[in-house]
Amino acid sequence: MNNAISAAISNAMPAALAEYNALMASLDDTLTAETHRQHYETEQQSVPNNNADSAEFTGMPVVGTNHFGNVEINSELSAEELLAYIAIYKSMSIINPDDSNPDAEQILNITPQDIMDFFEETEFITITTDVTHGNFCSGMNCKRRLVDEAWEYYCDGDHDNLTGEIGACKTADELREKVMELTDAESNGVDEDSFNKLIEEYMKLIEKELDITEADYRKFGAADNTKAQEYYQKLIDEGAIPNNFWNVETPIGEEDSDE
Repeated sequence: MNNAISAAISNAMPAALAEYNALMASLDDTLTAETHRQHYETEQQSVPNNNADSAEFTGMPVVGTNHFGNVEINSELSAEELLAYIAIYKSMSIINPDDSNPDAEQILNITPQDIMDFFEETEFITITTDVTHGNFCSGMNCKRRLVDEAWEYYCDGDHDNLTGEIGACKTADELREKVMELTDAESNGVDEDSFNKLIEEYMKLIEKELDITEADYRKFGAADNTKAQEYYQKLIDEGAIPNNFWNVETPIGEEDSDE
């Protein structure tokens, strides 16, 4: 009997779920969600736009609760110069590679993971975040409830506010010091002058391989924002972004993990 009951429930579930989803979709209004610059803040507008609110509002912060400051990456270093630092960091981190290893050449190549590891280990890009609780609500359309088969927007409490910013990237000198510290460079006979000479040699190699001069160096961060947006849009359209290279710990993430 138990098996028969379990089978009956299992058979009924797909149809019941479809019916539930259809009901919820029929109740979902399509009011316009106005998006603001600061990280997709949204607020409900009274004009329909034929997009389900469940898609436009879910998971997005409410206008007035996001006080995140600078959101642009700024660096004095070019992409080519950063690649030179990454190459030195990886080379100095590898001790006595086995020449007989068929994967030895691959070990010395620079991979996307190497780049993200470098940014993380050197803390090249700094991000600060803070979340405060119980902030007074000033009348924002932040919640909704079903009233007579229609959604009613309202607010019944205070909010969590987010503050923070993306800080300035490390300077060339700061990055050199950090790489030397992480690789224990001086103990391995690489002092500041030797390190700078290595950077110069890497840059000469990059210029030769790419057939460029210093005038052709690619900017990094906000200075190359337009080109970066074009590139990432291309990756998004192709579904090629893995989104799992680099995790930034934030108070929000910490709170979620405690629940």
